[in-house]
Order: sequence, then C-alpha cells, then structure tokens
Amino acid sequence: MDPKIYAELAEQEDSHWWFCARRAIATSLLKRFKLPPNAKILDAGCGSGGNLPMLAEFGEVYGFEMDDASSSRANARAIGHIEPGQLPDAIPFANQSFDLITLFDVLEHIEDDQAALSALTARLKPGGMLLLNVPAFQWLFSRHDVLHHHYRRYGWMELKQKTEAASLKICLMNYWNFWLFPVAAIARLSGSASGSKMPSLLLNKLFTALVSSERFLIPHLRLPFGTSIIVIAQKP
Repeated sequence: MDPKIYAELAEQEDSHWWFCARRAIATSLLKRFKLPPNAKILDAGCGSGGNLPMLAEFGEVYGFEMDDASSSRANARAIGHIEPGQLPDAIPFANQSFDLITLFDVLEHIEDDQAALSALTARLKPGGMLLLNVPAFQWLFSRHDVLHHHYRRYGWMELKQKTEAASLKICLMNYWNFWLFPVAAIARLSGSASGSKMPSLLLNKLFTALVSSERFLIPHLRLPFGTSIIVIAQKP
C-alpha cells in the first residue's frame, strides 16, 4: 500500500469505530472459544500493532509485518515479539507453533490466498484456532479496495471453500457491520468512500457502540449481510 495509507491506518486503528468494533467482536469470540492458559498467539500481518494489546489479554503474542514503518510502530508498543515477515512463504518464528493465529484483513492483500491459509494452518498446533476477517462481496469492490491494494473481496462460499481447503474446520462464520451496511454500500458504490476518514467524536462513539453490539448476535444468528466476514476455524 501507499505509505500514506499505512500512516493513516496507524493513526486511526486505536480509536476509529471500525477498528474498535472489530476488536470488540474478536474479543467476544475469543472468550467464547476458550484458549488454553498461556496461549501462544500469532498476529499475521500485524500492521502497526493495533490488535496486540487485545491479543495480549489471551496469551503470549507474536506478530509479523512486511512494511518496515508499520513493523517499527508495532515494536514501539513493546507488546510481544514482532519480526519482519510475509505470507505465504516468509513466516518468521520457525521453531514456534501457535494456539491461535489471527489474520485481520490481510488475506485480501495476498495474491495466492490459498497458499497463505495453508501456510498458516501448518503453523497451528493440533486443535489450534484461526481467526480470520476479510471484506465481503466482490460487487462492493471500489476505489477504496484499489487504494488499499486488495486483490479481491470475498463471497461466503468462496471463503468457506478456501478455509476448508486449508484443512481447517469452520466453527463459526458470520457477516458483521450489518447495521451500517446500507450506508457503507452506497458510499462504496458511489465512490465517495475512498478511505476510512475519522468521523466526528459523537458519531465515532455512536458507530462504535452500534456496530460493537453485533457481538451479541454473531454467535447466535447468521446475519444476512455485512461489509466483512469473520471466521473462527480449527485445525483438527
């Protein structure tokens, strides 16, 4: 991606409603699918480390990132072990296997996404979990995706098939950002949403609370649509 976009994401990921809601949903799911004590956790494509504090609540955190500036920002948080790396064939920590691997909006950046999923499965312990989040619906592909260097957005069956082809059993799969989907879809299709601009403080709090509330629905009700798909899958 353009260095300006990396910098923008680094500035926003601690407070922007979308990142906050994603962390709230992920936290809720990780509490539901209990990890072992002192779990070893790998955040693949960790960016500037916005998810590291949340993941550190569940165990010992490792992360890798291909962008040097983002990796430096992640290291500056002084949480876990961060190394340069890249999917699918340059995953660091060669002597480690993990109880949980997270992939927060990374897979769409990788040309050979199937190879990436298989490479991560190989680094999971038996019974280990993969938490995967991706943008949904190829028909929503827009200038935003081009600027962020996305190869694709994902359909439900496509993501299911690729996850299962990596020898993972899907434990939970659902859409999210359901409440704001109509607004987001109009913005994407009209070309008026090329980035993730920070809204006003009041709107940011409102959107955070609204979208975070989906964490109470996701384990119990398959939402009909959303701008993202989240998956919890397990290595047999």
